[in-house]
This record gives sequence, structure tokens and C-alpha cells, in this order.
Amino acid sequence: RSGRWCSMEVCGNRAKTRAYRRRKSGADRKK
Repeated sequence: RSGRWCSMEVCGNRAKTRAYRRRKSGADRKK
């Protein structure tokens, strides 16, 4: 546990945040 544990909480969170932000941006723009 030095900060290199790539768990779904960290790795998945980062990827999810990127996809969420992109999806939200596209949805907001389409609206």
C-alpha cells in the first residue's frame, strides 16, 4: 500500500470520471 495499488476505486474511478465528464459534456451540449 504505497500508492501504487491500482484498484477499481482508483484506476476505475479515473477512467469513469473521464468518461462521465465526456458524456456529461456531450449530453449538455446536445441539450
